[in-house]
Parts: sequence; structure tokens; C-alpha cells
Amino acid sequence: PTGAVRPDDLVCASGLTSILSNLFYVLCEPGETVLIPAPYYAAFDSDLRAFAEVEIEQVPVEGGDITSPNYGSLSVAALDA
Repeated sequence: PTGAVRPDDLVCASGLTSILSNLFYVLCEPGETVLIPAPYYAAFDSDLRAFAEVEIEQVPVEGGDITSPNYGSLSVAALDA
């Protein structure tokens, strides 16, 4: 942080699924599509569609050697596909 973190700057939630559901519910209109790096937690599909009413487009991440600095990263080619 570039400055002190104030209590008003924090949001607490129980788990990533509820955080993403709430985030997409606030930011997206029903029927819009969100990009999710794949592989991902399988329950995201049903949770995000049911609560936030968004469509999910899977974007594959770089695989290969887990020790590689690019492992798990998104590429422009993957986003363009």
C-alpha cells in the first residue's frame, strides 16, 4: 500500500466463491460474460451463473513446468482465442 489501510478500505467475506459472486453481481449486468483463468474451482460455474447471472468464458493459463515463472499466467494469445 502507498498509505495506511483504514478500516473503511477493507471488505471481509467467507471464501473466494462468495467474494467473486458478490464482485460480479455488483460489476456485471445479467447475461454478460466474464473471463476466468482455467483450470479453476468447478463450483464457480454454477455459483456465478445462479447468483450473478453471468456467463463464464474459460481462458487457459500457461502450463508446463511448475517452476517456470510463466506457469499459471495468462497470455495474449489465450485471451484472443
